[in-house]
Amino acid sequence: MTETGWGPMGIESSSDRGESVPWGRDSGADGKGLDDRAPMRRPSGWRLLVADDEAIVREAARVILPELGYEVICVGDGREAVERYRECRGEIDLVIVDLTMPVMGGAECFRALREIDPGVRVLLSTGHALEGEARTLLREGVVGFVQKPYTMRQLAVKVREVLASAKD
Repeated sequence: MTETGWGPMGIESSSDRGESVPWGRDSGADGKGLDDRAPMRRPSGWRLLVADDEAIVREAARVILPELGYEVICVGDGREAVERYRECRGEIDLVIVDLTMPVMGGAECFRALREIDPGVRVLLSTGHALEGEARTLLREGVVGFVQKPYTMRQLAVKVREVLASAKD
């Protein structure tokens, strides 16, 4: 851990190994370190709902995204996401949903959220390629896609892009 924060994190996922989060000062491919986060940091007032069955992904979101100015609510499956969204309707600006979760997966969750609020903004997060069900969900109105493994910087950039387009 550094004085200025947790540093970039990469989320790696596979069906046989689960999730892992490499920690480090370098963000990897772009060769930029922790201090590069500064331009993305801004008080936003945006509230995000993160639905992922992997505890390590939820914890990463719970720690990193608030440092970037977002309020974050984390839940472990799609059903919990739908319940929480219903409770907080009008107060959640973006829902980040893992495609593959127990109880209620991302596709069913997205469709249930649309029944509650046709204007809901959902960002799909998955270790699967952008094909099949993921592509179908984008056609149905999912506002974006972020593929695991991703760094927290990549997630933050995607969240910022989606929320910026919401203001238009």
